[in-house]
Amino acid sequence: MAIILSMEGNFYGAAIAVVVALLFDGLDGWVARRLHTTSDFGGKLDSLADIVSFGIAPAVILYGIGLKELGILGWLVVILFLIAGAVRLALFKPGSVTGYFVGLPITAAGGVAVSLVISRVDFTAWGLATVLILLATLMVSRIRYPDMKRLNVRDIKLWKILLLIGIAIAVTLVDLKYLIFLPSVIYILYGIKDWALSKVCIIKGRHCSVPKN
Repeated sequence: MAIILSMEGNFYGAAIAVVVALLFDGLDGWVARRLHTTSDFGGKLDSLADIVSFGIAPAVILYGIGLKELGILGWLVVILFLIAGAVRLALFKPGSVTGYFVGLPITAAGGVAVSLVISRVDFTAWGLATVLILLATLMVSRIRYPDMKRLNVRDIKLWKILLLIGIAIAVTLVDLKYLIFLPSVIYILYGIKDWALSKVCIIKGRHCSVPKN
């Protein structure tokens, strides 16, 4: 639906369709486990759905709203994003580190991409290209990101829960259209923050553990 709407020039509607796909992506595994219907087939189908919904669809949307102005370079950026997403799905498994993804999940990358449309952030064609290149790099990086589906709320410190609630309320009061964009940016920065702290520890030549929450 997102791809068809993009072809018709309705990029906002296309972005909303990707958000709906995000919601279903968060529910399908839970439903399968509840109904005891998990299978290898379901896992493979889920990856196929991910590359279409959060790889191809967001790339088509951003290409339509601005990347096409860059000509062949716009094509290359879109292809880079799709290749990185496919590699992310093929190489990295969520269960390799308990509660964490290694590399930015393609669902998050696609969500960030379409949040630019929903929030109506005024990016130039070069700005959109920079965002997609950054997302592609993060997807194939070794930076750890929390798996929100397996996050144990009881293990999170109270002040962090209150901070997240406060941010959500503030965003809603300022402008509802930023409700997807800002949390997406915070999620990306969270992983980069932990990665940067670990590098600082290595440079200083001492062992230190990066907090999980």
